[in-house]
Amino acid sequence: MNPYSDGHVLRIRLFRIRHGITLRELSAQSGITVQRINCIERMEFSLTLRSRERILCALEAILHSRIQNTAIALRDFQCERERLFDAVMEKAEGGQDAAK
Repeated sequence: MNPYSDGHVLRIRLFRIRHGITLRELSAQSGITVQRINCIERMEFSLTLRSRERILCALEAILHSRIQNTAIALRDFQCERERLFDAVMEKAEGGQDAAK
């Protein structure tokens, strides 16, 4: 009997969902397929030590990236704060986004 049929999953699934990390994001970072990660989380496949380390490293990298991106966004917000409600062209010349 599959433990998932009883509602049991590995804690990593709850952690991933709680922090808004998608299976695709984790897959891209870890190099493990979405299907394999999904099956690991639902305890349908045995977890190898190598897969475990790849998933843990991927989660850590994703979280570090988010911290870095948040810091950049916050600095950008602080610089733009007083101008955020100014009217601007959505597209700059050449079709480029004006926000870039």
